[in-house]
Amino acid sequence: MLDSTRVLLDANGTAKLSGYGEQLLIPEEASQKILIHSIKMSGYSAPEQIVRGHGPLQPSDSSADVYAFGVLLLELLTGRKALDTSRGSHESLLADFFKPMLNDTQTLLTYIDPRMQGHISLEDICRAADLAAECLAIEPQRRVSMSTCVAELVQIRHSQRIPSRAHSPSRESPSRKAIPKSHSRLYYNEIG
Repeated sequence: MLDSTRVLLDANGTAKLSGYGEQLLIPEEASQKILIHSIKMSGYSAPEQIVRGHGPLQPSDSSADVYAFGVLLLELLTGRKALDTSRGSHESLLADFFKPMLNDTQTLLTYIDPRMQGHISLEDICRAADLAAECLAIEPQRRVSMSTCVAELVQIRHSQRIPSRAHSPSRESPSRKAIPKSHSRLYYNEIG
């Protein structure tokens, strides 16, 4: 199952996936129990994967991976963990907490990670949030494909005008404003 701890970056910033051979070391009879527990407790689980009661585990497929990728996008946008039991029960699962606000730009912006300040435009934050919303659709058949995710992320990357350290923030185009600190609830938590 995809989660942020499996994404490693090399010296060039290229993402590499890790940890997908570990299940070969676990005896088959124990493997199913471990898998069921990890799916329930990961925070990356698609709704169709979560086992209710003692029914059989639903197999993972590409749409479940797309859902997990949507959670990963939310982690990148907010700086929060997919599952954080230290938060209140209504905020502990990142996807469940943010799904209702993904179409409410003003509310969503209050939760954007302040470390993104000056690195990504407001427009591109909204595009990434829209992509996350499409990945997190409740019905698997309504989720976008991973090839669509890749295409959208490539477009977002090419639209970026990230100021270099030599440029001042005032040289940024007014139509591509970065996230103002006043829109970030996390910023106030850090200084308050």
